Amino acid sequence: MSDDIELDDDDITLDAKPPHRDSIQWLFYDPRVRNYVFAGFAAIAMMFVILFSFGSLPGAAMIVLLGVAGLLLRWTGTPPLVLMILFWFLAFPYGLPPGYEDRYEIVNGRFRIADMMLVFSVLVYVACHYRVLGLSHQALPFDGPTKRKGEKPYRRPVDVIRAGELARLLMFAGGAVLVGQFVWLFVTIVEADPGSFVPLKFAEQGWSVTRRNEPNDRLSAGVSRFIVLTGLLFFTVLLARLIFGYWRLRQMGPVEARIILQDEGWNEARREQMRIEKWRSWAREQHESAAQQKLPRGRRGESS
Repeated sequence: MSDDIELDDDDITLDAKPPHRDSIQWLFYDPRVRNYVFAGFAAIAMMFVILFSFGSLPGAAMIVLLGVAGLLLRWTGTPPLVLMILFWFLAFPYGLPPGYEDRYEIVNGRFRIADMMLVFSVLVYVACHYRVLGLSHQALPFDGPTKRKGEKPYRRPVDVIRAGELARLLMFAGGAVLVGQFVWLFVTIVEADPGSFVPLKFAEQGWSVTRRNEPNDRLSAGVSRFIVLTGLLFFTVLLARLIFGYWRLRQMGPVEARIILQDEGWNEARREQMRIEKWRSWAREQHESAAQQKLPRGRRGESS
């Protein structure tokens, strides 16, 4: 009498060997990796829809073909190429000059839904692409300038993907889009005035759309926006450096703090300490030389 053995689907799945990381099947094997792949595909689809609505069908098709192939085949240079194609077809919707011109583009483009969705899709796609590259291709560069014989690339384990990581990525991308829109709003509603005590003032109505025949003693709209954006970037980085630097000091442990204080003390007094060590070395040599001279002639050879 033979016993019938029934196998459940769960048992088959557990016993099955996972595919190799270089294969396309591996991208869809683990749910955590598969979520990033699908999120990247969704971002590419959203870029296609928005570019198609702008009338850039060739650019939209190129981005879809290049983005999907680069994500599946793990091409490292795909995100920069996608960004260059996107910028080109945003400036030239039909692929060739002349580009799109609108005197009121800056004013009408504030908080435009299509632009915000496009930027959000680009951020999500780039983040998902590089996350997949780190998991399946290479996460860190090689130790030397070139790859040594037999050296294997370092790939992050899938276990580093924590629960809710993709949701946090989407929230971060949405927050970055909103911050960028508010920054652009600030840059376009203020005017740089280098000659006054406060070098910023609210721009006059219609000044941000003016491009020609502006007074000689007044900065053009483009130059003013560049100065305001550069100053805002400089002071933002400076403030962030102060805040996060102080936060890092607050989170520092006793051992690490002691090491940093020792390094700072050495940097401050390194010349004096080097001079003292030279004197000590000279005194030690003089003492040894005097001791050699006091020994009898026969014992000098034994001591040496």
